[in-house]
Amino acid sequence: MKIDMVFTYCDGTDPKFIEEKNRFLKEKDKINNKPIRYININEITYSVRSVLKFMPWINMIYIITNKQIPPIELNPKVKIIDHTEIIPKKYLPTFNSDVIESFIHNIPELSEIFLYNNDDMMHTRNVDISDIIQGNKLIFRNYYNITERNKDYNEYLKRIYLTSQLFKQVNPSIKLINNHHTKFLRKSTLKFIL
Repeated sequence: MKIDMVFTYCDGTDPKFIEEKNRFLKEKDKINNKPIRYININEITYSVRSVLKFMPWINMIYIITNKQIPPIELNPKVKIIDHTEIIPKKYLPTFNSDVIESFIHNIPELSEIFLYNNDDMMHTRNVDISDIIQGNKLIFRNYYNITERNKDYNEYLKRIYLTSQLFKQVNPSIKLINNHHTKFLRKSTLKFIL
């Protein structure tokens, strides 16, 4: 089965990006759009490398960006997709991740089942395809409510659980909502919904 990986990327330190974003940002939105949200330390480089190394079964890696070239090595498995290729013109420019994510399914030749990550999501160990698909079924678990009871479901979920426990050791008052993880998606479902 063919499975692709999709990353969204922006270099928030790029002066052209900052200028364009500030032109369209309303005054009330500036409170929630602090520069810290857009700092770029080339995480995408390591995110892509981690997929190539630890998920070699991934068919293609697509990186969605807004007229920017991410700092990655050339690789035939990696393709840059500009917003203009997948998002209708009436919604552009956009700096809203919800809008961008709403049009991921428009990537030409995207596999029916694909994985989605932000540009700072890295894999640090082998992820087997059986962690995602068993038989012909896509495995989906509720990552927002990781508990002692379901932490051993598979190695991937176990790693997310262990990360949450580490955060709790650092600061017991932290209520971790782990929504910054790999998402497993079906293109046909997104087309149907959107």
